[in-house]
Amino acid sequence: MAGCAAALLSFQICVSHSHYAQVMGLDSVAGAPAHKPAVEVSWLDALAFCKVLSRLAGLQECCSPDGEGSMLCDW
Repeated sequence: MAGCAAALLSFQICVSHSHYAQVMGLDSVAGAPAHKPAVEVSWLDALAFCKVLSRLAGLQECCSPDGEGSMLCDW
């Protein structure tokens, strides 16, 4: 990719508490209405959610934590 600028498209999706709990294998999110957006999810938990969705869709994971608080991404 020499000489090419890589750009990430910014996008947002709304994930409900029930969808988050289902994908992450949780019974429920305590005190959260099922249809409301999942909030206060850490960066690492959001990454874990995306990795599970990628696996479920048959896609290859592209990012993982490097153990030092940063991410290694293969884009």
